[in-house]
Amino acid sequence: MGLNDPVLTISCPTGCPGTMTAHDGQPDGWAGETSLDVQWAHAIAPDAQINLVVAGNNYGNSLNNAVQYAVDHDLGDVLSMSYGSDEAYISGGGNNLQLEQAHQAFQNAVNAGISLFASSGDYGASDGFSSPTASYPASDPLVTAVGGTNLFTKNNGAYDSETVWNDSDPALCPFGCAYGPSGATGGAVSTLFDDPTQEAVSGLDKRSPSDVAYNASVYTSVLVYLGFNANPDDNGFYFFGGTSSGSPQWAAIGALANAQNRGASLTDSDGTFRQKLYGIYGTPDYATDFHDVTVGNNRWFGPGYDAKPGYDVPTGLGSPDVQNLVTTLTGGSSSTGSTSHGKGH
Repeated sequence: MGLNDPVLTISCPTGCPGTMTAHDGQPDGWAGETSLDVQWAHAIAPDAQINLVVAGNNYGNSLNNAVQYAVDHDLGDVLSMSYGSDEAYISGGGNNLQLEQAHQAFQNAVNAGISLFASSGDYGASDGFSSPTASYPASDPLVTAVGGTNLFTKNNGAYDSETVWNDSDPALCPFGCAYGPSGATGGAVSTLFDDPTQEAVSGLDKRSPSDVAYNASVYTSVLVYLGFNANPDDNGFYFFGGTSSGSPQWAAIGALANAQNRGASLTDSDGTFRQKLYGIYGTPDYATDFHDVTVGNNRWFGPGYDAKPGYDVPTGLGSPDVQNLVTTLTGGSSSTGSTSHGKGH
């Protein structure tokens, strides 16, 4: 693809997972997610150093320990998490202890100047429940939550338009959903967290991931190379979508912004990365730094939320015009300037 060779380090702080674990079939699924995350973080920030931390399994405390390992060992100034659990499952006991463990790890990350990103989920606002439920860790107010869109471009690659990613509506599903529905962006009002920064914009009385949006539809997907299949004939390029595609790419945008900011993290004593995004809302730069997604909803076979002008629950502030956004975040004018593919990681 003409990209620089990646600078990639892999850590397994509690031991690398085997081919199979007690979670039958999970290693292959997570290997695909890992391939997506690493390859598209590299595609967006091709000079960035990538440190991949692999948990031993997909239990909450194992994932939390992996995050804390990245923080303790200063492995980067942006951190992407393409996983989540519905708040509806976090009902007490051990789950609450794991949430407290995760939130403390995130607070440690922010204190260390690390910007956090997570995906909002792939099965609408309700994910099969009778009422909307936000996804954690995207719902944590220390994390920038990334929702999903259908992104359309012109033949020369220039931006054309976006709608909320939701394949349950054939009228909005790209190309008539020729291969059937694959999902819809998450995004729901949290039952766990307040978020004064966002509430001043959203008008809601609780935190609501998403904060921002990014292309997520399988029909407008990205290409990911898989090379781990047991049968070599199954290896090759695959179409990938989901909000887990947006989280590593937004993290890479954060790395570009830090590089443009003379290597200094935008998560600092003046606030987190996401707080600075909300600081753009309501200013003249908002119209040039973000694509406001106003069409669609995230009702995936259940209740959900509509897109609207300005902030909305499915797509947050919208998707980025990266060059303009980075320029604004680093103190320039969004009408001029350029991004730097620097050594952020």
